Amino acid sequence: MVHLKKGHTSFMTLLFILIIGGLIGGWITHKYICKKTTKEVSFKPYELKTAMRKLWADHVIWTRQFIISSIANLSDAKFCCRQII
Repeated sequence: MVHLKKGHTSFMTLLFILIIGGLIGGWITHKYICKKTTKEVSFKPYELKTAMRKLWADHVIWTRQFIISSIANLSDAKFCCRQII
């Protein structure tokens, strides 16, 4: 049986929320943005798709960095958390 300190339970809750948010965000991105169509794509939807891809990439990078920093007790964990939010 694993005993968690108070700080670890809030970390685990935050980690759970980030993982679930990532899964939901990935599903939404896949379902609504990454659809391939045979129609010609206008410039505006292409800009939105590109911006969403960048947003998703940034989210993945900062989430990964936050998880690593939190597990290793690095000093940049709070900064990484702010970047995600």
